[in-house]
Amino acid sequence: MQQQMQNPMASMQQRMEKMEHSASSFVTVFRALGFVLIFVAALVVVIGTNPPSNCFSTSPPTNCGLNYANGAATATLVGRILAVIGFSAILLGSALRMQFSLKPTADTKPEEYAYIASERRFNGWIVIISLLLLTLVMLAVPVISAAGVSVGL
Repeated sequence: MQQQMQNPMASMQQRMEKMEHSASSFVTVFRALGFVLIFVAALVVVIGTNPPSNCFSTSPPTNCGLNYANGAATATLVGRILAVIGFSAILLGSALRMQFSLKPTADTKPEEYAYIASERRFNGWIVIISLLLLTLVMLAVPVISAAGVSVGL
């Protein structure tokens, strides 16, 4: 008890370092989760909107029924939801990194400050690009299926 009261700033500094370390691990988790979700979203959209082979067995593709159109619409919607969650996770990871991990201190050397500035700039660009891609996914042009049915939002 006596040692804790002698140096209260040391314990505060240790808590701040622990918080920065946990924020850094959250950044890695959020970014990895975001990229995995975007990959899964792309797979869902590609696999779900791929027309079955019986659609092309006749000259005009008339064998594609309403079931295919419904499945393609569902796959597109699920893919968009997964992509939005993935871009949001990447956005959150970069914002956490900028907020908690990249702060210059009073005794920061010029080369360390240049590194911190470049990392903040990089994470800022990731935030901007994630927001733009998130907007693009939300406002995407409707997809026309092989049956001629609009399956987009």
